[in-house]
Formats: sequence, structure tokens, C-alpha cells
Amino acid sequence: MKVTLATAVALLIAFAAYLAFGPRPANVKIQSQWQANRYVLEKYLRSNQSSGNRGPQVVLVGSSLAERLGFDDLDGCVYNMALSGESMLTGLEAIVKSGHQPKQVYVEINVLGRKANGPLVEKAGGFLPRVSALFHTENMPINLVFSAFASGRKGPSADSIEPGIFQAALQSKRGIYAQPLPEATLQISLSELKNAIAILEKRGTQIGFFEMPVNPELENSVQATQIRTAFRKAFPQAPIIGFDELGKGQAIHTIDGIHLDPKEAAGVSSILRAAIGLKCSAKQKPI
Repeated sequence: MKVTLATAVALLIAFAAYLAFGPRPANVKIQSQWQANRYVLEKYLRSNQSSGNRGPQVVLVGSSLAERLGFDDLDGCVYNMALSGESMLTGLEAIVKSGHQPKQVYVEINVLGRKANGPLVEKAGGFLPRVSALFHTENMPINLVFSAFASGRKGPSADSIEPGIFQAALQSKRGIYAQPLPEATLQISLSELKNAIAILEKRGTQIGFFEMPVNPELENSVQATQIRTAFRKAFPQAPIIGFDELGKGQAIHTIDGIHLDPKEAAGVSSILRAAIGLKCSAKQKPI
């Protein structure tokens, strides 16, 4: 037993030394959607714990529709906490529980009806990932292997999806967006959203909303219109940056009806930066 324990300790020490001083993959590749979301949350939750880093000034929360919006060049001033398979409520819960006070939080409104994923937030903010990089999701050995293979390799382009596959995906989304959300589900989500926003506003954080552009065939669908109308009724005084403004100047096609391709995401990111008036002159440590 002593030999086994000693071997385990030696391996942990060697792995910690590698993480501290060894070469790191240029890109991070995570093996599952759940782990990828945890990685995004972990990075945020430790962003204002590091010495000399007060955390991002602006945080975006939302679903996978906003996941590709890019702000990596802004030295940690803006953090995109949009999560695949989740809604804005999971990101808001992470901000509330972190105690962090960003100057602004912008909420993507496209997806309602999904509750905050409390267990995911708890895992990301747990004791082990807070005390050691050994327990960060991106440093799991399998994820390091995936990242090593991903680095330096060009994957298939998301711009060039086959027309037949695209049409099948769009048809599926038409069916989903043709159905309204149950009113009870809508109101529960809006109530949870109001509670989280009230906490952040009490801390001094400004809240804004934005609606991601989708394929034109879905922009005025039953569900999209229902959610848009509900938000404007629930938050009549809040600024909402519309899908038409964010998609201005480019023909939004998407890869599947709702998710932007990289070029579209870059264009929307640029317009969103201007619309929210980003002021990121202060240098921060990247997160």
C-alpha cells in the first residue's frame, strides 16, 4: 500500500510540474459538451480570484447561439459565458454565486424554458478546481490529449455544410420554432431571470439584452416572436439589441438554422461591440 501511495504522489507531483513548466497545447479541446461548459464556468469563476485580476468588466450569458461570439483580443475585459445546451440562467447563477461585480452583463434572450443548471455551477466552483490547476477541466489527461491533437490541425470548415444536411436541420428547427413555449414554463423562467437580475443590479451591475440573429425563416416564427414579446413586456425599460441590428450588413444563413458560421459570428461580434459601447482600455490579465 505504501508503494502504491508513494507512486500516486510521485505521479501527481510530476503532473503538476508538467502543468507548471511543460509545453501546453495551442488550442483547448474538451471531450464532451458538459465538460466544455464546466471549463467555461471554471475559467470565469477563477478569473477574479487571481492576484492583480479583478475579473472581466463585461460578461455575456446565454445559450449555444451566442457561443461563437469572440472577444479574446480584449485582454480579459469581456467574457463570453454562453453555454451549449443551457440558457442565460446558468450563466447568471454563476455570476451571482461568484460574488463578482461586472460593470455590465448582457443577456441573450433567444432561449427560455431551461432552468439554471445548479449542479454544473457547483462543480465548476468546487473546492478542488479552486485550489489547484491539477483539477481544472482542461487539464484532465484525456482533454490534454484531445487538445494536443487539435493544435495545429485544421478541422472541417463550418462554412461549407452540405445543402441537404442544412435543409434537414432547418426543417427540424422550423418544427420546433412553430410551437409556442407553455405559458407556465415561460413565466417561471422570466421569474428566475428577474430574481437574478435584481441581485446583480443591487450590486451595481448594469443589465442589457440582445437577441441573436437566426436564419430569416425563423426570425418571426411563433416561438421567437413569443419570447421576444415576453421579454419586452417583462423588461419594458431595458435596452434590447435586436437580431436585425446585429445581423445588419450580412445575409444570415447559419449552419443549421440557428447557429452562426464563423464569418457570421465575427460580423455579429463586431456589431455587438459597437452597440454596447465597450470601453476596454484598462489592461487585464487574460483569463
